[in-house]
Amino acid sequence: MATTLWDPDRILQITKGPYDQGMFCLGRARSRYDSRCRWDIPYSDYQIIRKSLSQLARKLPHEISDDELKEIAERGLCDYHCGQVHEVVSEWHDTLASLQHLYWPYKKQTETRHPLYQVLQDEIKNSSRYPSPGEDSKYLELIEAGNLVEAGKLYDFRALQTRLENTLDNCWAQREENVRLRVEAMSREQDCAHLQELLGEVKAELSDVQGNNSTLTCTISDLQGACDLKMKQLTEITAELSIVRGNNNSLKDANEEMRKEVYDKQKQLNEVTVELSNVRHAIERFRIFNEDMRKEINGKREQIETITSQLSSVSADLDSTTKELSVACEMKGQVQNDLHAALEEISNLQAQLTEIQVQQSTTIWCKIKRWIQEKASCLSRDRRRRGIRVDEEEVALAPVKPSNLA
Repeated sequence: MATTLWDPDRILQITKGPYDQGMFCLGRARSRYDSRCRWDIPYSDYQIIRKSLSQLARKLPHEISDDELKEIAERGLCDYHCGQVHEVVSEWHDTLASLQHLYWPYKKQTETRHPLYQVLQDEIKNSSRYPSPGEDSKYLELIEAGNLVEAGKLYDFRALQTRLENTLDNCWAQREENVRLRVEAMSREQDCAHLQELLGEVKAELSDVQGNNSTLTCTISDLQGACDLKMKQLTEITAELSIVRGNNNSLKDANEEMRKEVYDKQKQLNEVTVELSNVRHAIERFRIFNEDMRKEINGKREQIETITSQLSSVSADLDSTTKELSVACEMKGQVQNDLHAALEEISNLQAQLTEIQVQQSTTIWCKIKRWIQEKASCLSRDRRRRGIRVDEEEVALAPVKPSNLA
């Protein structure tokens, strides 16, 4: 089974993921600022694309042919974007070309060491027909003949053959591991590019919402114009009714019919007015919703700025506390050195005192004893003063904040 050298699906951003999650169309929607099309590709084509990606993973990026990329692009485009095959393949070529700085040193190293690998392989191939030292009849004959030097050389040759085989296997394993690590680093860069693409899609959706708001504004303006037209028509009808009433006082029945007609018109006007009022309320709700969304976005932005400033403050406090602790540690080490020196001096004095006590027990010894006691008391007082000074210096240090330690 061939070794998987890299992950073309992750680097080229073809499917939704490695766990049979399907995939979107590879085309670009021009109306949505060249964001990726959201049409789901049929599952049968998706399975074929997954198999093709598995085959590409067993090759290095510079070994992939243009026909293989075109086959994947043709199956990964919907009917509407089927004409974007060359554009998609061109983008993939650019991505694979950016991998050149990853695999080119490996390729150069392979070409440099290729003769050495060939020599090792030829040597192993030529020596593979020899039996092992334990089963070699020539080796046994040399042992029986007492020719230990030649037998040792033959045994060393067989051991060298085994080491050459192991060395060649290790070299190829290290080569494959280096290629895998380099391609993984490139895949991380492609993940960052994918996140940038998602950010562009979000911006495109925001632009669509703004366009819808503009459309609603135009609709409101059209409805207001229609309302004005209805009011103008109502004014004209009222004027005509007044003229008919003044000219046809004798025709009361006709006047009653006209009055009924005016009533119907008024009823229709009221219905239109109610509809316009409902439209105004709906527009007001949309406006309030947009305002709430804007406030929420501003609040999130302020939270991010606050957290950033807090992190900067915590970092500064941590640096100052680290410096103070370093100074305290240095002073503590100096005091400990002084204490060790004083203890050594006291032990020397005690040794001298013991020696003098053995040699003589006179009045001079009493004077020397008093002198030693005074010297020891002075040293003990000096040590206590140094201990108090160290405690004061430790108290004077700035306290470490729990938030800084966290």
